[in-house]
Amino acid sequence: MTFLTPAELVELTGYRRQSKQIEWLRSRRLRFWINGLGHPVVSRAMLLGENVVSLPQGPNLSALKERA
Repeated sequence: MTFLTPAELVELTGYRRQSKQIEWLRSRRLRFWINGLGHPVVSRAMLLGENVVSLPQGPNLSALKERA
């Protein structure tokens, strides 16, 4: 998975400050993560509308109920 560069994030949001970038991304309901440095991280695939692999959500307990 590749991510936008800091320069691309500035170009996308129009802001250099992390807090303003985060505010802009949230206001448009775009998916992003905050890294350990407090910077927003945006997946290039998400912006291009490609299938983004999601992280596992845990076990499917309803499947166990169906078997019983």
